[in-house]
Amino acid sequence: MESDRPLRFSSNEIEAEFLTCPVCKGNLVNRDTSQAHLLPCLHAICRSCLLINIRGEGQHRTQKINCVVCGEGHDLKSSNVKDAFPVDNTRPDLWEYIQTKKTTAAIDCASVNCNNGKNVTARCVDCAEFLCDDCTLAHQRNSKTSHHGILDISELKETENLKAFHKPLACSLHGEPLLCYCLKVSCQKPVCFMCVLTSCKESEGHTIISLEETVAQLKLDLEQQMKTLGTKKHEIQKVGTLVEREVEKLEERKEMLESDIDSTIDGMIIMLESKRAELKTTLRKKIDNKRQHLNEQKKSLDGKGASISQGLRLAETALCSTNNAAFSQLENPIRKRFDRLEHDPFDRKPHERAAQIKFDTLNAKQALQKILNESVEVWSTSVFPPFTTIEIYGEPRENTLAKISICLHDYQKHPVDQDVSAGLKIFVVDPSEKKMELQLTKGNLSGDLLVSYVPFSTGKHEISVELLGEDVGRKAFIVDCADGKNTQCENSCQDIENGDTGRRSFTFDSTLSNPNVTISENGMSFENFTSLSTSPSLSAKRFRRFKGTRGSLPFKTTDIASYSMSVRFWVRQPLGKSQVIFEIGLALETSIDNNHHVDGQPFCWSMVGFHHPECDTICLVVAHRGQVLCHEKMAENRADCIFQTTFSFNVDMKNGRWEILKENRKLCSVEINSDNPLYPVISGYNPSKVWLKVNLKDC
Repeated sequence: MESDRPLRFSSNEIEAEFLTCPVCKGNLVNRDTSQAHLLPCLHAICRSCLLINIRGEGQHRTQKINCVVCGEGHDLKSSNVKDAFPVDNTRPDLWEYIQTKKTTAAIDCASVNCNNGKNVTARCVDCAEFLCDDCTLAHQRNSKTSHHGILDISELKETENLKAFHKPLACSLHGEPLLCYCLKVSCQKPVCFMCVLTSCKESEGHTIISLEETVAQLKLDLEQQMKTLGTKKHEIQKVGTLVEREVEKLEERKEMLESDIDSTIDGMIIMLESKRAELKTTLRKKIDNKRQHLNEQKKSLDGKGASISQGLRLAETALCSTNNAAFSQLENPIRKRFDRLEHDPFDRKPHERAAQIKFDTLNAKQALQKILNESVEVWSTSVFPPFTTIEIYGEPRENTLAKISICLHDYQKHPVDQDVSAGLKIFVVDPSEKKMELQLTKGNLSGDLLVSYVPFSTGKHEISVELLGEDVGRKAFIVDCADGKNTQCENSCQDIENGDTGRRSFTFDSTLSNPNVTISENGMSFENFTSLSTSPSLSAKRFRRFKGTRGSLPFKTTDIASYSMSVRFWVRQPLGKSQVIFEIGLALETSIDNNHHVDGQPFCWSMVGFHHPECDTICLVVAHRGQVLCHEKMAENRADCIFQTTFSFNVDMKNGRWEILKENRKLCSVEINSDNPLYPVISGYNPSKVWLKVNLKDC
């Protein structure tokens, strides 16, 4: 490394940062002594301030010193101040550099004196001494110093390095120049020649090399470390920029959320005002209705009262009559009328009661308060993505339930205790790059979030965790075959080929499949869900109603053939009443897309896997012409239940028969109409609750 490396800081910067005590603001060094003690944080403090901060003796001695610049605490590991906080002997060189700069820049050079008291005109680089004209001549005549480098004061004014200002250090024991370096672990320090001969003998295991060689290597090492730290500083600055941006975003977020709060509360006030008007309108209608009923009752009562009053008045008048003949003629009509009036019924209480209409103030306030407490809140969390942990329990295997725990932490590595489920999404990407969302289970494991997953393929998978749309954690894992071998298990399902066996060479048709299902590239695999990372094609040819696809080739009217399918499904959530998982069947092409399923359509026959409400399990049912030909339980209707089996089918188009087998065991035989070609069909449903995968295979 070059010895004339220029200083990259101005004189003012050097004086303020490296030559001024941060405690007393006095000089760290002067012309004669060095008082700069270096703390582990690389800030320096003068000896006087250091001794002031170290008080007491023995057990009562100060145990720690806090740096006044950065606040970092440093343990006092030695009673010797120099051992605890070493003296920085580079500071006097800096001091002389700055003093010379100040002198040559501000006033005449004559103010700087050499050792004999005369005005200086030059400086010896090797001796680090100022020289007058006489000393310069003597220096050049002396055989020991004639080879030394001499710099004129004007040259010192222009120099930007410390080459002319380094003051050689002498051994504290022998007073000799420190020109060697001991590499022994217990030493590792500069030494003089006398030290080499006495305390650092090579015969006693000490390795001595030149100090210049050692410093050159140390400087190279330090420069390399500086580059590393420079890179880290750049990274810190980048993160600092991100932090500043997040602070800006916080303010933006605050303004946005305040606006949302205002609009939400304003909207709620509008809804409350609307509800107020609605309630008052309802109240008026109910009051008017009751008033009408009461008015009608009052009118009826008034009529009855008026009739009685009129009869009584007539009877009173009749009783005053002295015409007996006339009274006798009038008595009978009056009596009949009185009988009717006397027996004419009437309700003796009001038809409506004012007390029977009310507004439940207490319940209304409590309901509103509950909504405000539970649903209207400012939600916040402090998830720190680098500390998110994702653990897969056991060794994940194909078609086997895997438990995955996720623990979110803040930047202090404390588990996040807020309920983040509302904003959390967990995805898995399989080897075919299909992205599917997983769901949290209700239970947890040691406070962690817990999800379940059943991989239907082997190879590399990746779990990703998103919170409010931001990625907060990822982890890749390998899924092995059920037998533990890391191979593609699906390769064991051979492609169906033509031949003497009568097997058909159809595949699942991906060009016609419903956009909500997935067909593998080779047409051998069917899944009842689509990847979140891909957008399904909206080709006009695709099935719109039927939630599946058909085979690429039909069974013709004279065909006799067989085929097999491996069916696997994982119940993520219990199915609702009569909800369907899959349908496998035969169908006339024109009938396939008439409905969500082919069951019940003309010239269609199928078997269906669904939740049977009476059994409360997932059952396989085959029915024909209103008659149940097969009803068999497949799996429990509960979360994390896994089912796997192989169905085989024999198609006899000549005789109109479709035979269904499970694991080579015959389930039933269905009569079919084989006057027209029939396509094999498959469909899948309810992917949010059940994941289904079906493979064509040759078994």
